[in-house]
Amino acid sequence: MIMFLPIDEMEPINEKQSYVIFDGACGFCNSSALFIARRDVLNRFILVSNVSELGKELLKQYKLENTWQRSIILIDEGAISIKSKAIRIIFNHISGFQFFKFLLNVTPLFIQNLVYDGIAKIRKSLPVKSNCEIPEQEVMKKFRL
Repeated sequence: MIMFLPIDEMEPINEKQSYVIFDGACGFCNSSALFIARRDVLNRFILVSNVSELGKELLKQYKLENTWQRSIILIDEGAISIKSKAIRIIFNHISGFQFFKFLLNVTPLFIQNLVYDGIAKIRKSLPVKSNCEIPEQEVMKKFRL
């Protein structure tokens, strides 16, 4: 599981920023967040663990306290997207993966959400790297844990 050091000072919520809230207690979710951070070359996203102070505050502010358990949440300039819709938006803003982006954009969301829900049920048992990876400083700046 990837572990990051928490940021001591809680920064104010910026309504114009894009926040990706993920399950900080899930190795697959941590790896996915790291995947996003490394490919977010425009620094559009702030990745927030759902168990961090900022994560809890965002969930409370947007009345999402009961949504986070099996969902990635994207708060993009105040607009909320969850599950496959969030993934579709995120992928459309990171570099590479053109064929995957094409598939996301042509496959109906209800089908994507069926796949998403299936993965969400088993995500904590999916194999992830067993070694703790320490990301580069530039990547770590994108996380609020």
